Amino acid sequence: MSQGVGNSLHAAASKKTAIIIPNIRARSNLVLSQKTTVVSTSIAIVSSSLIGYYLFQDSTHAIARGIKTDVVISTLWAGLATIITFMEAPTKFCAPTVPRPQLLDVGRHVFTATNRVEHILAAALLSLSYFTPSIPPPLIVAGILSVQSIWTMPILIKRASLTCEPQGSEEIFRRTEKVAEKLQALHAALELGKIVFLWWRIVKALGKLN
Repeated sequence: MSQGVGNSLHAAASKKTAIIIPNIRARSNLVLSQKTTVVSTSIAIVSSSLIGYYLFQDSTHAIARGIKTDVVISTLWAGLATIITFMEAPTKFCAPTVPRPQLLDVGRHVFTATNRVEHILAAALLSLSYFTPSIPPPLIVAGILSVQSIWTMPILIKRASLTCEPQGSEEIFRRTEKVAEKLQALHAALELGKIVFLWWRIVKALGKLN
C-alpha cells in the first residue's frame, strides 16, 4: 500500500517537474534574450557614435572615409550571411550521428545570434548613409532584415523550439511541415536578396574609390 502511494507521489512529482523545468528554461531564455537585445542595441549606438566621430574629424575626406568604412562593414555582413546561409545551415544536417531535434535547436540559437549581429551592422550602415550619398542606400537591406526579424524568423524559431518541448509538440511540428517549407523558402529568398544586394553595394562603393 505504502509502496503504491510512494509510486503515485513519485509519478506526480515527475510530471510536475516535467512541466516546471521547461517553463523555467523558457523564462531564462526570455531574460537572456532581453539582456542580449539591450547589449546589442548599446553596441550599435556606441559604434554609430564612434563612426560619426571618426568621419567628422576631417570633413574634407569624410565621404571617402565613409565609403571605405561602408565597404568594411558591408563585406563583414555579406561574408557572415553567406557563410551562415550556404555553409553552416546545410552542413550541420549532414551529420548522421546527431538527432534532428538537436540540430534544429542549434540552428535556432545560431540564427538568433546572427540576427542580433546583423542589427548592429545595419545600424552602422544606416549611420554611414549620410556620408555615402553616391552609393545605393542600405534601406533595402535593412528592410529585408526587418521583414525577417519581425515575420519569418520568429515563426521558424518557434517551430524549431517545438522539438525541445514536452511530449505532444512533435505532432504540431509534423502538422506544420508544409507551411514551414513555404516560409523557409521565403526566408531563404529574402536572405539571398540581402546577400546579393550587399555584394552589389560593395562593388559600387569600390568603383567610387577608384
